[in-house]
Amino acid sequence: MTNCAHGPIIFVIDDEDAICEIVAKAFTKLGIETKKFHTAKAAFAELDNGHPPVVLLDVALAGSDAIDVIHGLSARRYAGVIHVMSGARTDLVNAVERIGKREGLTFGAPLCKPFRVADLTAIVGSMLAAAPSP
Repeated sequence: MTNCAHGPIIFVIDDEDAICEIVAKAFTKLGIETKKFHTAKAAFAELDNGHPPVVLLDVALAGSDAIDVIHGLSARRYAGVIHVMSGARTDLVNAVERIGKREGLTFGAPLCKPFRVADLTAIVGSMLAAAPSP
């Protein structure tokens, strides 16, 4: 698990700067550090150094898509929770999750853009609840 000095880090994989910044600011206010990636390749390079407990993944990325990331997470035996982010149709999000579940990955509730800070707070709550006790 990837942690900073104060606790876990959440990965945000989205090619939109504005979304990455909104998510990072919201999690920072909640005391959670984020690492932002605009491409699957950049996220994979960091995943090779450790796995975060939560990945927020956009369906469409520059040069790739969520399916490419799903395959990469599976190949790296990612054991955290993935929350798919999308302004796209629900059936597309469901298809991404279905493919990931077939590869043994775990998914939390999807985040439909535009999302609210309360949606991000719920992710932190479920992450903290699932964390092992010291």
